[in-house]
Amino acid sequence: MVRMIYLGRCSDFVQEALQALVTEHDRVVGLAGEASWSTDHVLYTNLFARDTPPRLVAKHAALLGKAMDELVQQAYGTTPVWVLTAGYIESPVGCRPQYWHYDYGAKTENIFIPLTPLTERNGMEYVEWLSAEAGPAQVSRYGGRLSELLPLDLAALGIAEPYRIRRAAAAPYDVLRMPWHLLHHGISNQEPWVRRVFFMCMTLHPHFDLAPHDKQPVVSWA
Repeated sequence: MVRMIYLGRCSDFVQEALQALVTEHDRVVGLAGEASWSTDHVLYTNLFARDTPPRLVAKHAALLGKAMDELVQQAYGTTPVWVLTAGYIESPVGCRPQYWHYDYGAKTENIFIPLTPLTERNGMEYVEWLSAEAGPAQVSRYGGRLSELLPLDLAALGIAEPYRIRRAAAAPYDVLRMPWHLLHHGISNQEPWVRRVFFMCMTLHPHFDLAPHDKQPVVSWA
């Protein structure tokens, strides 16, 4: 079975580091959903991007780096991985649902730490493959089309492998790891608060990198 992996709570140090980053981020940028943002899209704020200078929370760059190192160790141990971007995913109340997709052609994985509760009314929806082979087989079937947005209607994909649809539910500061072949999308946020998740976009491919627009400080995407 292939599903979202729950890794327990992050340490007190990581919690304190993320709280400090949130305070500085909100001072510099503000919270998604404020009138100045005027959007119903999911927003990605990149606090870190590989091979670029620190941004938005530059004075806390060392703190962010130490927290990321600890989270990589918690999620991967000695397995070699590379961090491409890290920051926040913010979903305003009533935001548009995303299309079903794989991230970056299924070349990346994510570590997620919710900073607000993830519930059945706002948690990310994903396909839980019922066999270890099903996820990679589905990725192989799409080949070069993986960079395209997939349908909102999952039935239109004609998936042959057995699966279930799950929603990620977690408390603030839980640590979740999403494998590269988990088909997923963000649902409309039906809770009365902005959904905010700290994320780290990882790759197991040492020479893979993101396009420049994916490394911008703020990326808006439905």
